[in-house]
Amino acid sequence: MSDYARILVYILNIVLICYILYITKKRKMLIKYSIFWTSIVSVVTIFIIRIDMADKISTYLGIGHSPSFYFFLAIIFLLTIAMYFSVELSRMSVEIKNLIQEISIQKKISEDHKKNKT
Repeated sequence: MSDYARILVYILNIVLICYILYITKKRKMLIKYSIFWTSIVSVVTIFIIRIDMADKISTYLGIGHSPSFYFFLAIIFLLTIAMYFSVELSRMSVEIKNLIQEISIQKKISEDHKKNKT
């Protein structure tokens, strides 16, 4: 990777971290997600600083071409993200269903209480 490309990626990573911190401060992103994304940016930065480390890992895994290793990591990352958000979506769906049921019960109790008073 050329020096120009490395500098560009460093700048983009710094901007991305600043943006993550900004949207976390504005409460548009939960802290657990901001820690996750900051970690991802840090790992990318480490791979850029130590480009030889990625070459060694790809050789150890039997991947002959370093860009193929990066694509492999990207695919694994995207699959992990998809799985995680599927689990979160399922959990939230159950939580929403439970809240709707609870509100319906409270509404029914309130209506029954009003009927009994009159």
